[in-house]
Amino acid sequence: MRRAPLLNMNDDNANAGGRDHATTTGVGPLLLTAVQAAHRLSIGRTSVYELVAAGDLETMHIGRSMRIPADSVQALVALRRRRPSPNGDQRGRRHRF
Repeated sequence: MRRAPLLNMNDDNANAGGRDHATTTGVGPLLLTAVQAAHRLSIGRTSVYELVAAGDLETMHIGRSMRIPADSVQALVALRRRRPSPNGDQRGRRHRF
């Protein structure tokens, strides 16, 4: 029995099989669920909703679904890298003596 050749992801035919080209090329989806955004930020889902409520993450609604643009997640990281937390906020961290 012959095996089918493996797909080369650089081929134009790499999108065969119904897979999204954006996810197979490593670029990732343009819109994320709260769980996906949490995974990318290495935080909990509830923390993502808190960032949304604070206006730190942009959202889009498609029907009843909330989605977070991937570039909004990247912008949040870039913004936080440039400026420290206000008042040296250390919420959630225990001080070691």
